[in-house]
This record gives sequence, C-alpha cells and structure tokens, in this order.
Amino acid sequence: MVGTAAMLWASQSAAAYASEHVVKKGETLSDIAARYGTSTSALARANGLSNPNLIVAGTTLTVTSGGGSSSGGSSTHEVQAGESLWSIAQRYGTTVHALASANGISNPNLVVVGTTLTISGGGGSTVTSSTGGSTHTVRAGETLSDIGLRYGVSVESLARANGLANSDLVVAGTSLTIPGAEATITQTSTAPTSADVGYLLEQEALANGVNTSLIKALAYQESGWQPHVISSAGAIGVMQVMPRTARWINKVLLEGTSLNVRDTHDNIKMGVSYLRYLLSIMPTQDKALAAYYSGTDNVGSKLRRYQRVYVDSVNALTARF
Repeated sequence: MVGTAAMLWASQSAAAYASEHVVKKGETLSDIAARYGTSTSALARANGLSNPNLIVAGTTLTVTSGGGSSSGGSSTHEVQAGESLWSIAQRYGTTVHALASANGISNPNLVVVGTTLTISGGGGSTVTSSTGGSTHTVRAGETLSDIGLRYGVSVESLARANGLANSDLVVAGTSLTIPGAEATITQTSTAPTSADVGYLLEQEALANGVNTSLIKALAYQESGWQPHVISSAGAIGVMQVMPRTARWINKVLLEGTSLNVRDTHDNIKMGVSYLRYLLSIMPTQDKALAAYYSGTDNVGSKLRRYQRVYVDSVNALTARF
C-alpha cells in the first residue's frame, strides 16, 4: 500500500500538469479528484455536473490544477471495511461535514468501502509509526475494533500480536503492540460540530431501528446537541446519560461493554440503546419518553404534569426533524 506522503506527492504532481481526464469504467468523481489533488466539488463545478455521484465512462473531464496542494493540508484516505465518516474524521482531526463537503457526499451515513476520500486540512497533529509497528495504550471506552480502525489493521491482527484470546475484551491502561507497516496516525481530533452530532444521531438511530427524527428530537430536548454539557443533576453529554445509568447500560443492556459516557459517540450509543430498550418495555412511546426523562419507576398509568410537558416538547421537536 502506498504511503500517505507518496500519494500526496503523486496527486500534487498530477495536478500541476493535467488538464483533461477520460473517465474509466468503475471510477468515481472522488477517485479522480484524489488522483489529481483537487476536490469533488471543484471537478463538478468545472464540468457542469449537477449530480457528482453520476459520471459516465468515456467522458472527458476538465481537471483544474492545484486543488489539493500541500499548502491546503490535503491528503487522501481509502475507506476500509467497518469505517464510517465519523471514525475517519476523528482519525484526521476534521469533521464529518468537512469530509462530506470535500467529497460531494450527499448521504454521510453511506460511505462505500474502497472509495478514496480527499482529506482537507484537519486540525489534528500526526505521528508516523515505524515499519516495525508501534504501541497504543487503551483508553476507557475503546474497543479493539476502534483501535484497529485508527491504525489501519484488523482486529484479528491486533489479537494475534497481543495474545488476546477474547477480542471483545480489552482493559483500559493496557499497552498494545500495533503490527504492520508504516502508518500516519492522528493524535488529536476536532471537537464535534452540530453536523457531526446530527450524523451520529442518525447513524445510531438507524443501527438500532429507532425513528431518526425521534432520536434527534430527544437529544435536542436533553442537551441542544451539546456534546460536553453536564446538568446540575450530573447527566452527561448529548443524550444526558446519568453515570449510574451508563454503568447499567454497559453491564446489563449492552452485556459487558466499556463505552465511555463522556465520549460523544459512546454517549449517543448509550442514549439510543437505552431509548430502544424503553420503547420495548413501555406500553406507549410517550411513556417510554417519560421513562427516559424520569425513570421507569416514576411512570404511572397517567403521565404527571412535568412528564407531559417533557413528552409534548419532544413530540413537537420530532415534527421539526
């Protein structure tokens, strides 16, 4: 696999001299943009393409040079199995919205394995590991899959390299050996934007089979989609999950996971999983929402006034989303 620096050099070199490109079978606009160091939107504008997801083999495209020079901080990334725009954005210190915009992606919940994405000017610092591998200290809430995605190696490779009999169990604080070739890894990431939060809410709602608009509305009612807010009662994050509820979700509902309630993605996973559970045990959606707000033991045959106000607000917001 070609290193990031080599790919970037090649794209810059091509961009400096190319003016036309004949579309080959199977190529996408993002593939061509990555090859010439430009962006999908720039190619679409230059060629009057109203739908950047539709290009015809044999078409000659005009390629404007200089769209991906090193001064703009751009590079490329080939989507691997199991990756999402969120995990890629976190790796390169950018946002889901920036990735989607740079690559003409209309549906950020759909990213195809093998697609080459243009990464434009992320905010994270990077470090390159040696060809002999590197090490990683497991943080609270991380899974082997998360770590594998970050370093571009498979879960199986990580498990073998570290003698892990159970790949579903990794302990925070453990130092793992990362096998494989040289890879550029982002050490810091950009704080989630509102667009990122909306994307994660959609992703988890779809994964859990819960109405997307309902999840967005609930999250907005709880926190205004603010990732780092903590209530006076101690509820945390976008979904305002209480620490004791987070422990129960990890231990019982999700059967021994170690999600971190202070991590935006994990917080949303917890909240959506909990609402899905409440929807399955409560007789109506309104009572499930009331239980999310005040606990199952506090929901009677009729909703109390404060519960009714909360539920009506969430239902009104659902219509907006």
